Amino acid sequence: MNLRLVEEKFQQEVILDVNGARNSNFVIAQEFVTLCLKVLGGFALTLILAPISLCRPIEIWQMNTRLPKISYFIEDLETGLRDLQFRGISGRVWILALYALDFPNDQLALMYRRHIWILGKKQRWLAEGVRFIWPVFRVRRKRVMDRSSHKFKTWNAGKTTLQFMDWEIENGRILENELGLASTSPFVCFSIPSKKYRELVDYKQTEHLTGPKEDLLASIPDLESYFPVIQDLVSKEIAVVRMGVHEEYELPKSLGRNVIDYSFLNRNEFGDVWLSSRCQFYITGGSGAWWLGSIFGKKTVTTDCYELRGTYGSSDLFIPQLSRFKNDGEIACFDWMVENQQWSHNQNRLGFDYEIVKNTSQQIIDVTTEMMMRIAGTWKETEEDETLQGRFRRVQEKLRPADQAPARIGAKFLREHQHLLPD
Repeated sequence: MNLRLVEEKFQQEVILDVNGARNSNFVIAQEFVTLCLKVLGGFALTLILAPISLCRPIEIWQMNTRLPKISYFIEDLETGLRDLQFRGISGRVWILALYALDFPNDQLALMYRRHIWILGKKQRWLAEGVRFIWPVFRVRRKRVMDRSSHKFKTWNAGKTTLQFMDWEIENGRILENELGLASTSPFVCFSIPSKKYRELVDYKQTEHLTGPKEDLLASIPDLESYFPVIQDLVSKEIAVVRMGVHEEYELPKSLGRNVIDYSFLNRNEFGDVWLSSRCQFYITGGSGAWWLGSIFGKKTVTTDCYELRGTYGSSDLFIPQLSRFKNDGEIACFDWMVENQQWSHNQNRLGFDYEIVKNTSQQIIDVTTEMMMRIAGTWKETEEDETLQGRFRRVQEKLRPADQAPARIGAKFLREHQHLLPD
């Protein structure tokens, strides 16, 4: 039996309350009875599942439940499923995934539940019992998220696990027609976060902060900086679909009729998934929306990254925000950014010791153009580009293995900032 888990829960849920204070004797007695019922439930489930595991292995996945965000949801489930592919046991393992939050996207949960038994909030009592199942025979418990560089290898070697049903495909085609997307016309999905999104979603992770939170908004990209790349794409007959939730400002009509502000057009969770599966690639400015495209093998251009790392896809491109010191106006080198990985969210220093230098419109156009040329097969990699990428990789090797994502930094951006690389 998992005695360590029982001991932890006894201390956390029986003796102490959610704030870490000792419970009253009456509450301790109540919580003790509840814990005993959970343990007994786990014992009963063990008696049921252990014999079944002799025919089919069973894995219990503990998922990331810090916030009900699509990025966390996909990262756990897709990484876990691709790891099964990598191990050659995909489809032969019965998976119980424990997720104690509201699903960030019900359509996504529906599609994953065709492969995994996800125990969400509606099954919370069953999930509590599952947490105390004994790891016997071929029943295994694991935390899904691999915190090593191995996850990038399995991610890029794997294939998407999600498929649409016929009725979903029909609904998707109807949606595209309603948005004015012709079946043969290419389009890209575009997303950057808003202040409202950060406040309603990301701030839930920082509610313990008592001081002002304006510093945490400083890295949000400027929407206007993306207007030129949108116009450039439209001029090349590539439609742009603006994704996102909690958006504050609509895109100007002057950007063109092939700019579809979907986030203000009765967006829904099915549409978020469907459009992400159909786009040519994603452009995200400091946003995790790229995860929706990544599960369908869509490439991503990630701009205004507030850390010196990109996405999971080895074919993806990114360019980071930079830091300028206030005292002398110098741009911080890449080594400094690695050593101070959370520099863009440091409330004590941001705005005092240094400021954020966001990506320019031209830099965003350049890296997007590189992606289009790579997709078209017309990109020519120079010897200088390969050398600079190698030098940049050596900087990234100083990050934790779990942060050494394989996306390439934009070639032109790196040429222009090669002086920030170590000798």
